[in-house]
Amino acid sequence: MIILPVGVDFQANRYPVVTFSIIGINVVVFAGQLAAYFSGAGNEIYMTFGLVPAHHGFWAWITSMFMHGGWLHLIGNMIYLFLFGSCVEDLMGRKKFAAFYLVGGFVASFIQVMFSTALTEDIPIIGASGAISACIGAFLIMLPKTGIHFRYLIFWFYSGEFWVRSWIVIVIWFLLDLLSMVIELATAHDGAGGVAFGAHVGGTIAGALMMMALRKMSSERVIKAVPEVLIPEDPPGTPPVYLSVDGNQTGPFPPSSVRSMLHLGAISASNAYYWREDMQEWRPVSEL
Repeated sequence: MIILPVGVDFQANRYPVVTFSIIGINVVVFAGQLAAYFSGAGNEIYMTFGLVPAHHGFWAWITSMFMHGGWLHLIGNMIYLFLFGSCVEDLMGRKKFAAFYLVGGFVASFIQVMFSTALTEDIPIIGASGAISACIGAFLIMLPKTGIHFRYLIFWFYSGEFWVRSWIVIVIWFLLDLLSMVIELATAHDGAGGVAFGAHVGGTIAGALMMMALRKMSSERVIKAVPEVLIPEDPPGTPPVYLSVDGNQTGPFPPSSVRSMLHLGAISASNAYYWREDMQEWRPVSEL
């Protein structure tokens, strides 16, 4: 049985330039790995540009993020990068996302190195999964109720689809990785390498924490920019709204506060969007 995520219930407002650029870099690097493999230098490439815990150059912290161990490794990572990275890029903004991706990958690799043992310290750590896990952690914080679309295939002739809330999928995936990491550390193994569960766990936590910090700072900037102004209060029971300003999500705010921000020029109707829990997608803030 094969189950793959194929989409998310989120309408992006900007083209994911950084996400597609990262995917392109990964594909080009993998093509270089294949060329090195067929020339007989495959193992040397991994040891030089992969992150070997026992001995590595400073460049390996970056280069290892763009290397993969095979076609399935590459394709699987790129699917998750596209689905989650493009959404996080849209919410965060391109420049911030580029820095976020690299920092998330660095932290994930650092955690994996920290949990390396004598049997794995000479095995290179490669792959984008740590940085992608950071994207997944950020996605969990910003879009926990967003639906993830899955398709499945059974015995190559029966297929179907289903939707699951993102927080359910991500929490289950995280707990499975955490359990796998604990088991790997608690049991003896032969050091043959495998999935970097420590990078997955560390990346997810790092991404969630960074997104929480960014959201808090963004909220404080918006609130400080808006002095009190006399605006009619919302009727009782009016649901709060969230704002996305230049890709940075803040909130929740009462709709009257958002109208105050517009009135005072603290936010612009041209680059701000709002969302409520009863809405399927973000809408222009001018509609408020």
